[in-house]
Amino acid sequence: MLPGLRRASRQLASGVGCPAILPWFSGRCPCTLPDVVSAGSSGFHDSAGTIALMTYYGAKEIAASFRTVRNNTLRIAEEIPEGQYGFRAAEGVRTIGQTLIHISNLSTFPLAIHRDSVLSTLEGFNFMALMGPMAAIEHEPLTKAQIIARLTATGDEFESWVKGLSEAFLGQVVTMPPGGNPPTRSRFDMLIAVKEHEMHHRGQLMLMQRLIGHTTHLTREMQARMAAMQAAAK
Repeated sequence: MLPGLRRASRQLASGVGCPAILPWFSGRCPCTLPDVVSAGSSGFHDSAGTIALMTYYGAKEIAASFRTVRNNTLRIAEEIPEGQYGFRAAEGVRTIGQTLIHISNLSTFPLAIHRDSVLSTLEGFNFMALMGPMAAIEHEPLTKAQIIARLTATGDEFESWVKGLSEAFLGQVVTMPPGGNPPTRSRFDMLIAVKEHEMHHRGQLMLMQRLIGHTTHLTREMQARMAAMQAAAK
């Protein structure tokens, strides 16, 4: 059961559920709904079959937020001159180009285990068979145009697949390899992590933009908004 549903179950059982406590419900107050359904449903059902819908983050939201992040990465890739793709912030770390190639590979692992093989456990999974080629391509002399094409293609592929997933599929649990912490993760958790992983590396890219003398597009846009608000306040 999802955390919100589990919490609601306890509150309903104790008779304390109400809109003030559960603001993510619409429709009738959940205090009046005696039957709680499990994760994968769209809400609570009463004995008459009435559904109190709740608003939450699903497949379409994962896809949309991923698209926002990937579009920002593409903007950075386009604005940095190709001659600076070899810039490295410190010895032993990825160059700008290598970081962008790494980002283009972020969906490879989740697609392999959730789409292609639909694994329910990663025990015995051959990580290096998948990760080895992904790491190797980071050292290939790809052009700026080739890197941007990879970012575009892999982004489109992941977004297109994710947005059609069902709630039941997102709620499935995958067992991690022995010693994994946590020992299990939901597919939802693992798929939303693709966006979070990209944001981590995009932060590195934005810092490298600053180091090569560029102001990032997100900063420029924020400055423009602030200037407009200040002008309007005069």
